Amino acid sequence: MGHLAGIIQGNPVYDRHLQTIANTKLFVGDGFTAALTPTLTVIDKDRAISRDAVTVTVANATPTIITLTGDTKITEGSMAQFNVTAIDPGNDSLTYSWNFGEGSEPVMGSNAAYRFKDNGIYTVTLTVRDKDGGLTTETRTIKVLNASPIVGGVQQPLKFP
Repeated sequence: MGHLAGIIQGNPVYDRHLQTIANTKLFVGDGFTAALTPTLTVIDKDRAISRDAVTVTVANATPTIITLTGDTKITEGSMAQFNVTAIDPGNDSLTYSWNFGEGSEPVMGSNAAYRFKDNGIYTVTLTVRDKDGGLTTETRTIKVLNASPIVGGVQQPLKFP
């Protein structure tokens, strides 16, 4: 059996039995935008050389929501609280956008508070984005209960004719 020598990114790989070259790793950070073309060079025992290139494209990995907590039932006019923990495999910075389903502007941040104006069933949508454009969303349903009306502006005692 002959001796193989392979080189990928300057790292020699040897297989003394002419078997598949294995355990070769190429590390590229998340968000790498261009194609990478490493070349494998194989030299047999007679010093014959063969080279081949393969194009490797590394795609952006999307963020992962680890925990999403928050109120699921409140009374209208009360403040609902929400919190999220998320990670990005490429260690990118993350932005958080909360949509509360009432047509209001999104609330930004990993912690959000929102006051629902009317009773009903609402879908709260969280979008987490990384700096390379990867995004993930998650939704929660919240039930907003009707609040009892408050009578005001009446002077005591009331007298009726």
